[in-house]
Amino acid sequence: DTDTDTDTDTDTDTDTDTVIDFDGDGVPEEEDCDDTDASLGAVADDEDCDGSLNEDDCDDTDETIYPGATETWYDGVDSDCDEASDYDADRDGHDSKDHEGDDCDDTDPESTLTTEDPDCDGEINCSDSLGSLGAPTEVATVSGGGSYGVGAWMSDAGPGESSTVWTMMDYEGDQIIEYASQSDLTSGSISRSIDVDDDWVGTGHTVLNGVLYYNEEDAATLVALDLASETELVRADLPDAGFDNTYRYSWGGLTDIDLSVDGESLYVTYSTAAADGKLVVSRLDPSTLEVLETWTAASAVKNDFTDTFLACGVLYGVDSEEDGGPCFYCTDMTIDLAWNLETGAVSDPEIAFTSPGTSGYTGSVDYNPSDGMIYVVRGGVLGLIEPSWD
Repeated sequence: DTDTDTDTDTDTDTDTDTVIDFDGDGVPEEEDCDDTDASLGAVADDEDCDGSLNEDDCDDTDETIYPGATETWYDGVDSDCDEASDYDADRDGHDSKDHEGDDCDDTDPESTLTTEDPDCDGEINCSDSLGSLGAPTEVATVSGGGSYGVGAWMSDAGPGESSTVWTMMDYEGDQIIEYASQSDLTSGSISRSIDVDDDWVGTGHTVLNGVLYYNEEDAATLVALDLASETELVRADLPDAGFDNTYRYSWGGLTDIDLSVDGESLYVTYSTAAADGKLVVSRLDPSTLEVLETWTAASAVKNDFTDTFLACGVLYGVDSEEDGGPCFYCTDMTIDLAWNLETGAVSDPEIAFTSPGTSGYTGSVDYNPSDGMIYVVRGGVLGLIEPSWD
């Protein structure tokens, strides 16, 4: 009592608490996420009161995250608790590289992947281990190449963007046929014909940054021809190299000297008397054709292979052996040489190689580092093969 009289007051009331449960879900009001909604239970079981029990809720501190929730695309939040990322803005099945994915450009479903293009510059990169080869895609059938339909076709192996392609049919000639694109090649729409003063030989030609490199007839002479101006830039002899079918591939065709591009460097595959016919590879200065460094195989003989191609520092040899002897017209062959130039390691990868067309010699095989494709000519059929890298 706070009053000042002298009587003594006695409180005889007994307090009785009433449990309030408006929604009748058995959870008292003060413990209920929403006592007007029987579908929402106790806070102790559902801390964020999103209708999903704590043990089923991937984030019980956020009421917008629960199994079955509608996700906001590309916000990086797994709102529906399905453990699937939503960092795939272009919905091509690959997450953005900025969020531990492998998509170089997540706004473009046609962009390259970091697994094949680590620097995401739009160029497909290989590795030092070829895993398998796809089936050949036939791009065109062209005339020339004699009765065997041999020859070469190529696009620019440099890093710039170019859709132009060239054909040099036969294993000896003085013409280079230019097409503005592969579709023009397919339709037979020629842009121009370029004539050279001295015949080229073999099928081992290559184009790097608008310059065609080829082997001149009856000599171990390399020639660099600017295709835009149709003028010769430089010529040089390849020291000690065999020519005129001295160290040819197994099918013949005067390809003693086989030029190629690896990365942005120019290489040549050939053999010499000192190497006793074994494979020799040299890196060249593209502007002077000077030999910068050379590797010689320990045992692989050039004449044992239908062709070779260089990719990421590894020389691969295509074998045409069948029943113990050369199979010049084989469709199905095998890559049975992988020679790493820097380490010297040699292996037999036993990778199936299928040529385009149905008959004739496989007269050229060349890898282009710019588009990541292998260019093949067989029996007048021009084809592309896509490699897969381990």
